[in-house]
Amino acid sequence: MTKNELIDKINRELKISFTDSYESYQKEINNIIEKAKKYFYENHSDAVEIQYFIAKNTEFKKQEFKKDGIILLPDDVLSVYDVKEIKGDHLSDTSNKDLFDDEKLYTEFYSSMHNKDTFIFRISKFQYFDLSQSFFTEWIEYSYDRYTHSLKILGKYPNNDVLIMTYIKIPEENLYENCYFLKHVINQCKNLLKTK
Repeated sequence: MTKNELIDKINRELKISFTDSYESYQKEINNIIEKAKKYFYENHSDAVEIQYFIAKNTEFKKQEFKKDGIILLPDDVLSVYDVKEIKGDHLSDTSNKDLFDDEKLYTEFYSSMHNKDTFIFRISKFQYFDLSQSFFTEWIEYSYDRYTHSLKILGKYPNNDVLIMTYIKIPEENLYENCYFLKHVINQCKNLLKTK
């Protein structure tokens, strides 16, 4: 649903006719929608979705980064909930270097299982958890400012690629479809009409 369609729906719900004060109501409704968007994006889990970003290690070698340790993220990123350094290509005993990391993990655990014994299977599960730690070594300390969209790396700078786990805003059109958002906006508009 577009913003104009949302405003038409609100007008139909509130039965606002094309009177002299129609234009002033539309400005107020527009303000209410903008305030509600900000509120929902910051406080409602339905208004955000998880998005992963990978910062290449070349970014950390640039002079701009070395100066203040900041990576700029896209404008729709609301918060960062985890930052990890990625370590790849640590399965040195796999013969095929063209395999991707998940294929390497599979090769490491299941190709060596000749016996289907429960004990061996249990050992391979524990080995999986140990080995997966070598891919994501350590959590990186960071600070994120949602207003400037800057992610500041604190402490030691990473040598490898970095996985940044974030919450981003869903598209506005999808937010307008949310029934809670619509009810909130309509109730705010009803309050506006009572005061006029």
